[in-house]
This record gives sequence, structure tokens and C-alpha cells, in this order.
Amino acid sequence: MPHVGANGRKGYATFLEKGLPRAFALNGTGAWGWAAEGDDATARAIANCQKHSRTPCRLYAVDEEVVWK
Repeated sequence: MPHVGANGRKGYATFLEKGLPRAFALNGTGAWGWAAEGDDATARAIANCQKHSRTPCRLYAVDEEVVWK
């Protein structure tokens, strides 16, 4: 996983334990956020990441697929 430290990796491990739908977002400055279950997990994950950075966040994983390019 690019651009995140130990806390981000722990957050990702927690994310993987959550139910679907789920999404994990990050950016190049180390910010990250996730959302699971409920409506529009992708938008909520990006919004959670953006709370920690002014640099735009992008999706890293959606449900069980890594979508980062």
C-alpha cells in the first residue's frame, strides 16, 4: 500500500474485517480513510480521508478489489 505509515496499515487491516460494501481511500501525503456498510461507501471513504488533508484523496480499494493505479 503506497503512501501510508504504520497507522494507515492498521487502518487497512481493520477495513478488511468490515462488511460490504466498503471502500478505502488515500493520497500521496499519507492521509487515509475508510467507510463500510451503508450508503455510498466510496464517497464516505474519500470524505473521511479528506478530513486529514487538503491534497485530493483517491480510492485504494473497493469491496475486495484494489483499484489504485
